[in-house]
Amino acid sequence: MQPLLQEGQSLLVFTEYRATQDYLRKTIEDSMPGVVCRTINGSLGLEEKTDAVQAFNTGQARVMISTEAGGEGLNLQESCHVMVNYDLPWNPSRLVQRIGRLYRYGQTRRVQVLNLQSDDGFDSAALNLMLDRVTTIAHEMAAVAADSRDALASTLHSQHESTLHLRNNAGLNRENGTAGP
Repeated sequence: MQPLLQEGQSLLVFTEYRATQDYLRKTIEDSMPGVVCRTINGSLGLEEKTDAVQAFNTGQARVMISTEAGGEGLNLQESCHVMVNYDLPWNPSRLVQRIGRLYRYGQTRRVQVLNLQSDDGFDSAALNLMLDRVTTIAHEMAAVAADSRDALASTLHSQHESTLHLRNNAGLNRENGTAGP
């Protein structure tokens, strides 16, 4: 994450849990002084969400950490093209909605998505099933133009391979939706 932020780029992080969101914000701000994080979750009012989005899109905040409250209807592509799913939703449509915050009209860079997961049999099986479903959804959504469908399928396939590579090389320790070392 540090090289990305040192290059002046922004990062969007999604998590399912507010406790994890709080942990990530504190960890990032403590380990990288000067990096401003903003959060979006269901406890925020519309004005607070709008302020957080504006701060992120204008570069005042370099990291946005969101729960599902930021998964739909927000335009976050103005200053960001990299997203991390710290934990994955069970519904593949929600994953597509998350990606849609960056993969929108006006995005000028290739969107990169990293999915973090524990290296155990259940997480691997669940992720593979979900990514298969996302690929099916992408094919069905892009059916109007074959070149778009093939490009999206290629992107999803390469992201899937990157996820598997990260999973095999990362020592992640997350249990029951909580965060910590």
